[in-house]
Amino acid sequence: MRVLLTGATGFLGRAALKALTNRGHEVLALSRQPAPMHLPAQVRWLKSDLNQPDSYRTAVTEFSPQSALHLAWEGIPDFGLPTCLRNLTSGAMLGEILFRAGCRHLAVSGSCWEYGKVSGRIAEGCWPVAPGIFAASKTSQRTLLKSLATAAGATLAWGRVFYPYGPGQKASSLAPTLCRAVIGGERPALKTPAVVNDFLYVDDTAEALVFLAETPVAGVFNIGSGVGTPVGALADMLLQLGGRPAEYGSACRADGEVAGFFADMSALEAIGWRPRTSLEEGLRRTLEAFRRELPC
Repeated sequence: MRVLLTGATGFLGRAALKALTNRGHEVLALSRQPAPMHLPAQVRWLKSDLNQPDSYRTAVTEFSPQSALHLAWEGIPDFGLPTCLRNLTSGAMLGEILFRAGCRHLAVSGSCWEYGKVSGRIAEGCWPVAPGIFAASKTSQRTLLKSLATAAGATLAWGRVFYPYGPGQKASSLAPTLCRAVIGGERPALKTPAVVNDFLYVDDTAEALVFLAETPVAGVFNIGSGVGTPVGALADMLLQLGGRPAEYGSACRADGEVAGFFADMSALEAIGWRPRTSLEEGLRRTLEAFRRELPC
């Protein structure tokens, strides 16, 4: 299959590009970054800017993608209005160009933040609670792209990504911060150890997105593990993998209620996808990767 990919140099994008090529797809990758060395033969790399449609329009038309996977969202961690509006506009323009080029299926990485301040197990039909600007922008992009897809007779699959982690993640993210503390012999500093998140290993997250790009389904799909894990329990697991005693115990709230939220995975499971990497195995790989990166 001919698949267009955006965001190929990002945390999820690198894993998605690997998954696409491993599965034998022909890929056109759009990126503002120069092409990395040693690209697989079936990957074409176009240095371009989604904010400038003329920088990629002709190449996309000539490539004539059968499917596309849109992962790019520039500016993170800037979630301000100007950045969100720029991403909203560039994503809509990309969709229009794709559908005019004959693309009949588009998969996009959404965010669990679209649900806002909810708690417990969350299904795709959950009504958002006080979503922020970034979440509202993602929702607006989904609505725009759905309209464009419908007009073109195409399908849109929207993957709401929960909390991916793994090697290569931004240094300021939770898992890298905890790994540095464990390796450095420090106690992980957690302000809210009882808060529950849904952690999914980066390769599994990317494979779920690629699965949505391969499968001509329409709708919103949660992408997570389906299990809520307190942040303190995550830190304890990393400490034990590093040969140190746990520090936070169960990290549960005294009233027994869930502080935080996690994915109901029924929709994605119904079309044939489940994660393959356990939390313990994913954290082990992540910790080992950080150890290898340390200077001798």
